[in-house]
Amino acid sequence: MKIAILNLTSGGISGGYRKYLRNLIPRIARHPKVSALLVGLPRPINLSEWKEAFPFANWQSLKPCKWPVSDLNSDERTKIKEFAPDVVFIPTARFCRIDGVPTVNMIRNMEPFVDIDENPILERILNCMRAKETRNSLLKADRTIAVSGFVRQFITDRWGVNPEKVGLVYHGVENMNGLSLKKPASILQSWKGDFLFTAGSIRPARGLEDAIFAVRQISGKRGKDCKLAVAGSVTWSMRGYYRKLKSAIRRFGLESSILFTGPLSEQEMCWCYQHCKMFLMTSRVEACPNIALEIMANGCIAIVADNPPLPEMLDNTAIFYPPRKQKVLAELIQRVLNMSEEQLNAMRKRCLERAAKFSQDKCARLTVAELIKAAGCTP
Repeated sequence: MKIAILNLTSGGISGGYRKYLRNLIPRIARHPKVSALLVGLPRPINLSEWKEAFPFANWQSLKPCKWPVSDLNSDERTKIKEFAPDVVFIPTARFCRIDGVPTVNMIRNMEPFVDIDENPILERILNCMRAKETRNSLLKADRTIAVSGFVRQFITDRWGVNPEKVGLVYHGVENMNGLSLKKPASILQSWKGDFLFTAGSIRPARGLEDAIFAVRQISGKRGKDCKLAVAGSVTWSMRGYYRKLKSAIRRFGLESSILFTGPLSEQEMCWCYQHCKMFLMTSRVEACPNIALEIMANGCIAIVADNPPLPEMLDNTAIFYPPRKQKVLAELIQRVLNMSEEQLNAMRKRCLERAAKFSQDKCARLTVAELIKAAGCTP
């Protein structure tokens, strides 16, 4: 079977999506049912580094998508037709048709379908456009990959996507044993083993207010600082939200207690997972977050908002709180701080055991199985 993976975006890919592709591409290429693989990436991404890392694949540069058009130009179509794929896989919830070749879509972002009050007006407009395009793409697709049971139920119940055309494939996570760790330069050595950690792009959907207000409450009760490191980047559209968070931190007198580290490397993220007291996941909505998988793979204690699909993924490895209930979050943080080492080790063990169920090999194997179903090839 010949597979074309077309990454149709407006001109870039996130760090999490880049990691997804880097793990998926070689595993799909090695699958015994796959004879050839073509991967399309949007400009201005430089294909040379990808070609060097994965020389066994065919590579195609794609023009960035401009809403409402997610189509290919004539040169791109010609080259993909010459490759003659049996199935086209578009993991970015956009759609195009190549001469009747079956198309498989995937939905990885659920934020456009939830009303986030704190989002700036431009982001709300963009999310409305994204929601419309995603729905139209999934209704046209021959098959859809849902990355969680929550996503599968949403698109079948809300949009009427045929359940028989929807497969469930969770993302995978690497085994972290043997990975070299690196302490972020911005985190003081004195913080090691004595800080709370949270990560993800800085935007209202992350619900960072919960973590900040909880830190304020705990610091007041304990009579000493409760430290929080926040990893993640700030896009230009979210600078106003970032300034609002910084203003609240100053108002509460927490400038020395809450640190924004900026984006971190994989080695730095793992250092934080393994040396923090606990991870706080305050997200308002997710699809199948890589961070939830990384928490478990690193044996990290976590307190997590009980928004779907987080309970589905983390199961009994985390402690859950109702989102926006900052007092409850603070009480749970205090409870974890008071746990015995025996209790903490039991939680860490459950994390590692559950993480093993989300392997990268399993993700690739099930993805190929869904592509085979769409292509009508012999499994």
